[in-house]
Amino acid sequence: GASYFQRREYDEAIPFFEKAVELKPQGALPYNYLALSYYLKRDLDRAMTLLERGLVFSPTDYTLIVSLGRIKLEKGQAEEGMSLLQKALSMQPHGFEPFLLMGNHYSSVGQYEKARHMFEAAGEKNPDSFDAWTGIGLTYASQNQYDKALEMFLRAVQINPTSPAANQNVAGAYYYLKDNEKASK
Repeated sequence: GASYFQRREYDEAIPFFEKAVELKPQGALPYNYLALSYYLKRDLDRAMTLLERGLVFSPTDYTLIVSLGRIKLEKGQAEEGMSLLQKALSMQPHGFEPFLLMGNHYSSVGQYEKARHMFEAAGEKNPDSFDAWTGIGLTYASQNQYDKALEMFLRAVQINPTSPAANQNVAGAYYYLKDNEKASK
């Protein structure tokens, strides 16, 4: 299953993960892989059901809790999703993924200050997080603070210099700062 999963062949991976769940229903890992396979196929309802079932057997599994929080946010169940992510952080305060997910949620509803706070927390936990610095930059750009956005986007480019999105963000910030020469480069 993991081999198929790594090759993004989710339909082929699913039967193996289903068998793993059948053989060891109390194990969190098979549920997570199976749910993630369905999540990546965009079957959020089935993924959510599997994660909830996995949490019956492993109620304190950090990965299951974070994954379920992510899906709840995507399905518009913000209060439940945020509560799950807070629970995950109370279990593993050094984790940064819940901060990223909460930052994305706050950005999506236009709460850029809260989003920035979450992305900054993720960046503190993991200074090499491309997504944290990009998120901070996007919150600044959303508030027309392009000089600060540029600083964050440049930091993201240092982490992943070949990212088209990162370089596009840098170009956009330069454009809004009226530096067309650097924007075109």
